[in-house]
Amino acid sequence: MKKQPLHTTSATRVRAFALAHLALLLPLASLAGDHYTEGNYTYYLDDNNNAVVSYYSDKSVSTALDIPDTLGGYSVIAIGNNAFASCTNLPAVTIPNGVRNIGRNAFGLCSSLTTVTIPNTVTNIGEYAFTLCSSLTNTPLPEGVAAIGRCAFARCLSLSSVHIPASVAFIDEWAFVSCYALTSITVAGNNQHYASSDGVLFNKNRTTLVMCPSGYPGAYAIPDSVNTIADSAFTSCTSLTSVAIHNGVTSIGASVFEHCDSLTSIGVAGGNPNYAAKDGVLFNKNRTTLIQYPNGLHGAYAIPAGVTAIGDDAFRLSIFLTAVTIPASVTAIGDGAFSECPLLTSVLFKGNAPTMVGVDIFYSTPDATVYYLPGATGWGDTFCGRPTALWNAAFNTTAPPQTDASGAFAFSLTGNEGIPVCIEACDDLTTQNWIILTNTTMSSDGTFDFTDPDAATLPTRFYRFNFPQ
Repeated sequence: MKKQPLHTTSATRVRAFALAHLALLLPLASLAGDHYTEGNYTYYLDDNNNAVVSYYSDKSVSTALDIPDTLGGYSVIAIGNNAFASCTNLPAVTIPNGVRNIGRNAFGLCSSLTTVTIPNTVTNIGEYAFTLCSSLTNTPLPEGVAAIGRCAFARCLSLSSVHIPASVAFIDEWAFVSCYALTSITVAGNNQHYASSDGVLFNKNRTTLVMCPSGYPGAYAIPDSVNTIADSAFTSCTSLTSVAIHNGVTSIGASVFEHCDSLTSIGVAGGNPNYAAKDGVLFNKNRTTLIQYPNGLHGAYAIPAGVTAIGDDAFRLSIFLTAVTIPASVTAIGDGAFSECPLLTSVLFKGNAPTMVGVDIFYSTPDATVYYLPGATGWGDTFCGRPTALWNAAFNTTAPPQTDASGAFAFSLTGNEGIPVCIEACDDLTTQNWIILTNTTMSSDGTFDFTDPDAATLPTRFYRFNFPQ
């Protein structure tokens, strides 16, 4: 699905909340039908009088566990939802032959689990089935598995490689998300639905990039055969530093580069019909919509003039972002555009308040203040839940610039208390090589006095002040 600039749901925030709170999932037994016990096992019978394990009572078990193939004389055919969840000391488990389904969160938060033996009778591994099994090192995917559910192996931090057997026909999104040691996903050559190249997962004919493993290191160039990058394809690739997108890529899904903490550049070939890049930031072709700001960039950022829309989640999880300048051309801001940016303290709008605003713009961005310029309209005391302030920095005309006996040059600024200011200098206006001298804030009396001792050693020096950028 092609990413749109505005979308009025909070799906990504809901997902982030779910992933962050997986540890709170309770190992509750299914309530379907009558329940029976045998030893530490609770089970119920399905419509065919087969046993489904619904609960294992010894949550402190610390020895390897062989799940029986029968309970009460009935064949065990499924491990139910949450059945072994939170057995945090369980080191190994063998699932018996005949089991066909491993349910939702069946072994979630089994943090000591290093080895799982799954028989080839299993066809479905449910969502969150082994999530937060942080010690799991083997890849329990035998021939016979047809479907791997959403987040099935999320946050399996010790998993370094995964092999997808020929039988797998469906892999849901985030199946291996946040497996930070995972550097390679391989696929059996005779699989009819998936393929791999250089450790990255694709559809069979390699036209869709499905998933890059979270531990993939360094730079990555999208192969020429790819025309679609699937939703969340690079999510949580925290060691990825840059991505190069060629002309043939015509569709980039939602949340593709989310939580890529080392990503500092997204490059797009000049002939791409749908996308463009500037300074490593991803835009639509005519650069009117900012689609994705790389999470790994540090400091302040000024959105280029001409941008009219900031897309959904465009700056989300940019954990090193400190300040943003938004041009007057921007009239639309998508859902969660600046959410979960913990260091973002200052956002300057250079025009009127935008007329199209999504939801949760500053979700979990607790310290941001929104600034606006004199004469701008539509601003109140708050904007999307964040306080606003007039940014009115100016040279102080009542205290003219001066040079002291040592040659140091000094001047003063005025403006509202606490507004951020960046002072820059250059030595040659023809080169316009401006350097930042200081980032500061206006004092409580609405002034800031600046002195540059280096001016004494230079024949000429020019100064300007800006919003941090």
